[in-house]
Amino acid sequence: MRHRFCTWIKTDLPSFRGAAIADRFYCEFRNGLVHEARIKNGGQFSLEQSCTVNTASGVLSVNPMQLAKEVSDALQQYVATLKSRQSDCRKLLARLKTDFQYELTH
Repeated sequence: MRHRFCTWIKTDLPSFRGAAIADRFYCEFRNGLVHEARIKNGGQFSLEQSCTVNTASGVLSVNPMQLAKEVSDALQQYVATLKSRQSDCRKLLARLKTDFQYELTH
């Protein structure tokens, strides 16, 4: 999961291009929220910053509106790619069948 998530955000979300920031976001935000219902290491969401990601204070701060825009833009690009390349569409279908094999058979 970690590898796929970090690869995706480094590749498709402009503000997370650096490996270190992508890894921090995965550990502090994704894992913190999913597993502990909190953001780890003092990280925070902030609407007061204009950039998506800020680490100036040493704490990872994320503007959720900017993050949503980057995710939306990446999704639109991905959908356009799927529409134009059958091979990518087949790869996605195969991945979904693998990831949801249990759900598809029960």
